[in-house]
Parts: sequence; structure tokens; C-alpha cells
Amino acid sequence: MNTTTALPPTGDASATAPGSRRSTRRAPWRGAQHAERAGRDGGYSLLEILVSLSLMGTVMAAVMAAMFSAIHASSITDNAADLDAALGATADAFGEALFVPCPENVTPNAYQQYADVGADVHGWPAGTVSIIDVKYWDPLAAPADAWVDANGISGTECDETVWLSTAKTMQKVIVQATTPDGADSRILEIVVTDVRPES
Repeated sequence: MNTTTALPPTGDASATAPGSRRSTRRAPWRGAQHAERAGRDGGYSLLEILVSLSLMGTVMAAVMAAMFSAIHASSITDNAADLDAALGATADAFGEALFVPCPENVTPNAYQQYADVGADVHGWPAGTVSIIDVKYWDPLAAPADAWVDANGISGTECDETVWLSTAKTMQKVIVQATTPDGADSRILEIVVTDVRPES
């Protein structure tokens, strides 16, 4: 009688030849890959963290700079609008102003009351819109038609009821408006006159 022994299929990795022992040793390259993966799974290196923080700091600095620039630009725009409104109100008030031949003889300046109208528009403190100078037109000064510091009117001529010549009845009032925080200011020049026919 013939006896046959069944052999395992070819290619079965679990089968070993009789009397042999299966090896469990791993290839060296597989162990290195496993160690590398294990190291990466453990977190980031100090160098990687420092690089990330440096990049984040650069981005945040750029964003903050842009934000502060936008805020500053907005503040400047608001200040400019407020100053324009204050000076506009002052100019309107001067439209109703009475000519004062000798404003320097009045303290504060005789025209300051009209400048205060500009400050009142925003409820600003007194003095934020003020008269900083008054120039007087003198056709005889060099160069011709020049604005001078000295008033050509004095004495009894300072009485507003006295007729004055055209050459002595033009003044340039210089008004300065400054925001309450002192961050910005503007200047307006207003010419006032009292040209009347000789009586």
C-alpha cells in the first residue's frame, strides 16, 4: 500500500521545513524606519518650534503695523474734518463781524469772540480756536500793497464812528485752530474791511 504525505502549498510563509526553526529577526532597514516614525510621533523638535514662533511673530508684527497705520490714518482724517468745521464756523461768524479799527487795544483781541464760535461747534475748550495775529494793509509799504505788523490807525482814529480812508481799513486776521489733544492744527487767514464813502 502506497502512503502519501500532503505538502503545504508553495509560498506559504507560515510553513517551515521539518526540523527547521522560523527566524523572527527583522531586517535592519525596517528597524530604522520604525524608530524614525516613533521619534516623529513623539512631537516637534525645539528647532521646529522656534522657527514656527519666529514666523508667527513676523506675521503678527506686520498685521499689527497695518492695523495701527489704519487707526492713525483714521484719527488724522477725523481731526482734519473737525478742524475744517471749526474754521468754517469761525469764517461764517466773521461774515457778521463788526470792523474794529484797533483790535490790538482790546484784551483779548477784539475778534476773539468770533473765533470762539468755531470752538463751540465741537464743545472744545476756550483757546483751541484763537486769533494769533493781525496784519494791516499799507499801500505805501515796500513791496507795494504789503501787509505790515504796525497799525496805521491810532489815537482818535480808533473810534469806530470816525471815517477812515480805504488805505487804513483792511486787516488780515490770522486764526489758528488746534485739536484739544494738540495733535493737529490749521490756520485760516481772513481779510476784514470797512470801506465806506467819505462823509
